[in-house]
Amino acid sequence: MEIIAHKDAPYALLAWIQKCHQEYPEARLEKVVLDNKRVNPPDAQKRSLAVLIPDINTIMIDLEACLIDTRWIQRGFRYVANVFFNMMFAFNHEFAHLQHLDEEPNLMQHDILPQEYEDSANQWALEKIMEWSSTHTVPKISEMGWATGIIAGMLTQMYANDPNLVKLEMLLDGTAADVNAKVAHAVSWQYKKEIEIGRLLTDIRESQGTNWEFGIISNGVEYLRAHEALALNYLIVGRKGEAHYAEAGSTEVA
Repeated sequence: MEIIAHKDAPYALLAWIQKCHQEYPEARLEKVVLDNKRVNPPDAQKRSLAVLIPDINTIMIDLEACLIDTRWIQRGFRYVANVFFNMMFAFNHEFAHLQHLDEEPNLMQHDILPQEYEDSANQWALEKIMEWSSTHTVPKISEMGWATGIIAGMLTQMYANDPNLVKLEMLLDGTAADVNAKVAHAVSWQYKKEIEIGRLLTDIRESQGTNWEFGIISNGVEYLRAHEALALNYLIVGRKGEAHYAEAGSTEVA
């Protein structure tokens, strides 16, 4: 498998791509191309994060689209985490499709895969992000490769309008505080209702220092690690640390 980086990518992303290739050789991934150029037609309604070219087992990732897309920010993720997880999600989603094609070669006849396969790829992509973030920390701004300079420039521009937001981004840079817990209810099954946000914040505070600790408190503000925020979709963490799985709808990020 060859990684062609026309623009430098975070080392953490490159290491993850290599890991997936080694663990799932049946997917027959041959190339991953990283660039800041659009990977879908200019007249498409939405700029894609990545595209799979199945004829040559190649995944192309648009790093610039990963900078622009704010899907994670809408769910409470800080900006650098948003950019990095866009990159990871982009690769994971297309890699899941490669696995689909290995399992069901007849899918090659479809220009667009049936929705069930899109849903499956979304879920696999998110579960792998949860797996990664349970043992890793989002790279620092200085470790984001080509995106480092772009992110720094964007934060400088943002400072004039919202200096507190930029200061917060810098304060949390390199930490595991990925998600503002107060906003995380947007991805939560258990804490979906507004009235339950307070219970989520209380659970985080009361768990600190216990053997069922979850979340992080920084400067008096409650945060969640990425895998904790995403797990709220279908993993219920009780006040005393009990946990069980529950049906909880789609895990789709898009």
